[in-house]
Amino acid sequence: MNTTSAGQVRLQVHTDAVPVEALASLRAECESLAMTLSGALGVRFEEGEDEGKYLNIVFGSYAPQELWPHIKAALYQSAVHGKVLQASSMALRTGADGWNDYVLLYHFDPNVSVERAQ
Repeated sequence: MNTTSAGQVRLQVHTDAVPVEALASLRAECESLAMTLSGALGVRFEEGEDEGKYLNIVFGSYAPQELWPHIKAALYQSAVHGKVLQASSMALRTGADGWNDYVLLYHFDPNVSVERAQ
């Protein structure tokens, strides 16, 4: 995935309570979505552990603000993946300046403030 001068939509899923099969299905769905989503440069996955295991799903785009509504509809409102993502993830958008201009789009904790749709 080439993200030079591009931004990203990043989903971080806290995977400790997510079944392995659900994660495999989510990865496959994200790969399919990245191939069909207009404006997506691709998707990559990063796994790690920081006070719990996580999976980062990173969609690259030259217009990441345009990707989020489609990702939200395809994944967060999905009958297959929606409940897991809503309960265990956060989503954010970065711009050309990376983490210096990130915007929180979704958080599993409803008390955390996120960007509202325009």
